[in-house]
Amino acid sequence: MALTIGYGQVVPTTIVGRIDSMLIGVQGVLLTGMVTAAFVHAVQEAARRAGPQDDA
Repeated sequence: MALTIGYGQVVPTTIVGRIDSMLIGVQGVLLTGMVTAAFVHAVQEAARRAGPQDDA
Protein backbone atom coordinates (compact mmCIF):
# COMPACT_ATOMS: atom_id res chain seq x y z
CA MET A 1 0.00 0.00 0.00
CA ALA A 2 1.31 3.44 -0.83
CA LEU A 3 0.10 5.14 2.36
CA THR A 4 1.61 4.03 5.65
CA ILE A 5 1.90 5.57 9.07
CA GLY A 6 5.49 5.69 10.28
CA TYR A 7 7.54 7.47 12.87
CA GLY A 8 8.49 10.41 10.63
CA GLN A 9 12.24 9.92 10.32
CA VAL A 10 12.01 10.46 6.55
CA VAL A 11 9.81 13.37 5.53
CA PRO A 12 9.57 15.44 2.35
CA THR A 13 11.02 18.90 2.84
CA THR A 14 10.39 20.57 -0.52
CA ILE A 15 7.06 21.71 -1.92
CA VAL A 16 7.40 19.29 -4.85
CA GLY A 17 8.22 16.44 -2.46
CA ARG A 18 5.22 17.19 -0.28
CA ILE A 19 2.85 17.42 -3.24
CA ASP A 20 4.27 14.18 -4.64
CA SER A 21 3.86 12.37 -1.33
CA MET A 22 0.26 13.58 -1.03
CA LEU A 23 -0.53 12.37 -4.55
CA ILE A 24 1.06 8.98 -3.82
CA GLY A 25 -0.99 8.74 -0.61
CA VAL A 26 -4.25 9.54 -2.40
CA GLN A 27 -3.37 7.06 -5.13
CA GLY A 28 -2.81 4.37 -2.49
CA VAL A 29 -6.17 5.03 -0.87
CA LEU A 30 -7.97 4.98 -4.23
CA LEU A 31 -6.22 1.80 -5.33
CA THR A 32 -7.10 0.06 -2.07
CA GLY A 33 -10.74 1.09 -2.50
CA MET A 34 -10.83 -0.14 -6.09
CA VAL A 35 -9.34 -3.53 -5.18
CA THR A 36 -11.82 -3.89 -2.33
CA ALA A 37 -14.74 -2.93 -4.57
CA ALA A 38 -13.65 -5.43 -7.24
CA PHE A 39 -13.43 -8.19 -4.62
CA VAL A 40 -16.87 -7.39 -3.20
CA HIS A 41 -18.34 -7.30 -6.71
CA ALA A 42 -16.80 -10.70 -7.53
CA VAL A 43 -18.22 -12.23 -4.35
CA GLN A 44 -21.67 -10.76 -5.03
CA GLU A 45 -21.59 -12.00 -8.63
CA ALA A 46 -20.61 -15.51 -7.51
CA ALA A 47 -23.44 -15.53 -4.97
CA ARG A 48 -25.90 -14.35 -7.61
CA ARG A 49 -24.82 -17.06 -10.05
CA ALA A 50 -25.11 -19.74 -7.38
CA GLY A 51 -28.75 -18.79 -6.90
CA PRO A 52 -30.88 -19.42 -3.87
CA GLN A 53 -29.93 -22.45 -1.83
CA ASP A 54 -32.58 -24.46 0.01
CA ASP A 55 -30.82 -26.42 2.74
CA ALA A 56 -34.01 -27.16 4.68
